[in-house]
Amino acid sequence: TSLTVLLFGCVLTAQGQTPAFTSTGVLNAASQTAGPIAPGMLAFINGSNLGSSISKDCAVTLPVPTTCNGVSVLVNGQLAPVVYSAASELEFQVPFNVSGSSATIQVTSTVSGTLLSSAIVTVPAAATAPALYASNGGAYYWDNQQTGISPEFSTAVQPGDTLELYGTGFGATNPVVAAGISGPYPLAVCVAAVTVTINGSAALVQTAGLLPPDSPAQLPPGADEAVFTVPAGLAPGTYPMVLTAGGVQSQTVQLTVAKPPVTITSISPAAPLTGSNQVVTVIGTGFEPGLTVTMLPPGSGITTISGAQIQWMTAKSFQMTVTFSVAGAYEIRLANPDLTNSNTFAFTVGPSVPISVTNVVSGASYGLK
Repeated sequence: TSLTVLLFGCVLTAQGQTPAFTSTGVLNAASQTAGPIAPGMLAFINGSNLGSSISKDCAVTLPVPTTCNGVSVLVNGQLAPVVYSAASELEFQVPFNVSGSSATIQVTSTVSGTLLSSAIVTVPAAATAPALYASNGGAYYWDNQQTGISPEFSTAVQPGDTLELYGTGFGATNPVVAAGISGPYPLAVCVAAVTVTINGSAALVQTAGLLPPDSPAQLPPGADEAVFTVPAGLAPGTYPMVLTAGGVQSQTVQLTVAKPPVTITSISPAAPLTGSNQVVTVIGTGFEPGLTVTMLPPGSGITTISGAQIQWMTAKSFQMTVTFSVAGAYEIRLANPDLTNSNTFAFTVGPSVPISVTNVVSGASYGLK
């Protein structure tokens, strides 16, 4: 009788630790929504008893292992790379050879030396299932025009900027890449056609495929990127953006276009001379009517140039009438009416050139005899 009770207790313990999840708990890793899995896609499984109570990131070494902290994921009976393991959540990469309209997923976990297996769960599958990484609705991307920054959520861009937009589920690539490793460089491009639309208008997509190893994005193997150019002429504002891969749309994310930066790049003449009421052309970007220029001459003091002293031209240049009383190093900066400030631009003012007479000729003969 004692032996029977002991065995029955072990069975109950094992059942309580058996991994369990449903098809609605299988999510696209980028959008965190349920739907079909696609070749190479990063996916999450939400459930119970999926792994140890101590979570583990297994994407720190490549190739990503197919067993992470004693947990494995089988897709159509094939071991898949397991990126992350925790008690109620797993992240894994779908093998690239998945095809058809459905697939099976099973989770196995080793507990105290005993292998426990979940039920085999059938989920929908598709050639592509694109989704974009986002935070608070804003897209996750790298702006190639803004060097030296990390990938950002929802930072503002400028028309003409080149962006690397990040997601997963873009489908098979050419060349074929093994699951669990980073994409190669040059890019393993998507077999399916990839497009990006902003506010319903197409953006120029330069390339799309697996995230290469030199990408600034800290995403595991299975992440994709689409490199595109923000269309010219977009006014400042926030616009809906959608990526389509193989005719399947991602979720809608937001892209924010900012005002052009207020920047002084040069002046003309580049080295003016001392004197009063000189006209200087200021060249740059983001200038607005009603701006004010602050000039810092050598030594001390500040001169404000505004109103009738400013002759408005365009958002990229204007003229100002200014008096340079002393030679030396000067600085100017400007503020738009909304108090947006420019950079500080430095230049040198030289001494005025004295007038000298070298010759006098007849106004009628011009010196001819």
